[in-house]
Amino acid sequence: MPPRITSRSTGNYRLYSDESLKKLMFIRAAQAIGFTLEDIKSLLATESGRTPTCGSVQNLIETRLTDIEDKRKDLRHVRKVLTSALQQCQQNQKSDRCHVVTELQAK
Repeated sequence: MPPRITSRSTGNYRLYSDESLKKLMFIRAAQAIGFTLEDIKSLLATESGRTPTCGSVQNLIETRLTDIEDKRKDLRHVRKVLTSALQQCQQNQKSDRCHVVTELQAK
């Protein structure tokens, strides 16, 4: 459900209720710690309108932690590849053509 707009300012900006502002702040805070918009939707309320249980929130947290670990593994691999590429560049600074660029073009 979109935030309720109470009115517009003289500059035509939307004016939100305190309840809507609290909801927007909650959404921003949840996004900042890695929750997706779909996660946030389920954090705000269940279909019955009640606050979700700790069990359902725990499942969301575990899923996000798994995602973070997967991203960490990917970033470690990228770091390893880039470190190797940097070393190649440092060793071959005087060459006419960068070996890293040549290798990337071949892929």
